[in-house]
Amino acid sequence: MSERTLAGFEAARARGRNGGRPVSDQKKMEQALKLYNAEKHTVKEIEELTGVRRATLYRAITKS
Repeated sequence: MSERTLAGFEAARARGRNGGRPVSDQKKMEQALKLYNAEKHTVKEIEELTGVRRATLYRAITKS
């Protein structure tokens, strides 16, 4: 079973497909961090303005 799974992954890569979740847009993330650091908007407002989710924003805050 694992051999067939690996073969499927390799075939998908050959077709130009990658597995996993898509990476979030770096420009949106930078904008969200600037808004957060300015302390003029709530997290909910930042989420609505940039499209960056709350959990993603908090993860980026703790990383930096």
